Amino acid sequence: MKPAHGGARSVAGKAAPGGRHDKTVPHVRGARGRATPESKAQSVLTEGLRRQRNIVSRMSDTDREITLVLDILRELTRDPGFVALMNTRGFTTLPRLLHERLTGRPR
Repeated sequence: MKPAHGGARSVAGKAAPGGRHDKTVPHVRGARGRATPESKAQSVLTEGLRRQRNIVSRMSDTDREITLVLDILRELTRDPGFVALMNTRGFTTLPRLLHERLTGRPR
């Protein structure tokens, strides 16, 4: 027989004192001491929400990094010395998608 514990489940997905997360929902136990289908469903939904928030956060970080790289490339392509260096190395054109991102319009 498993010991019944008074554990708690996360709602917000952030660290908390004494546990992994800050907001908690207590496990709801049925008459036999097992988790109810409702509490299991809530746990699944809560975990899904945590994963989605994590994905959105990573996408935001990636978007900021792409914006930074594009700003740097825009500045470099305005520098005649950089353009001349790239031409001497054989880089005379930009890939179509990169050109569209840098200029904001298709070729």
